[in-house]
Amino acid sequence: DLQTSEADEIVEEVNEKIGESEKFVAENAAKETKSQKRKHATQMIPPRASGLLFAANRATRTKRTVVKIAFHEKEKRQE
Repeated sequence: DLQTSEADEIVEEVNEKIGESEKFVAENAAKETKSQKRKHATQMIPPRASGLLFAANRATRTKRTVVKIAFHEKEKRQE
């Protein structure tokens, strides 16, 4: 159904952003402090994805939780 496919798209997008930021952080890890890494990891992520990123980045979160958060964020934007 439509909601599921849209949720999957959001999850896919978030996963891409996580991959990008992890690669970016890894490249700069050797020459940066912890706070600089944290800052740079979020710089390239568009604002609407960054909220999802931090939730998705936590190992304890499941895909379903990420989807729930994605819909919550989407509803907030529509208000």
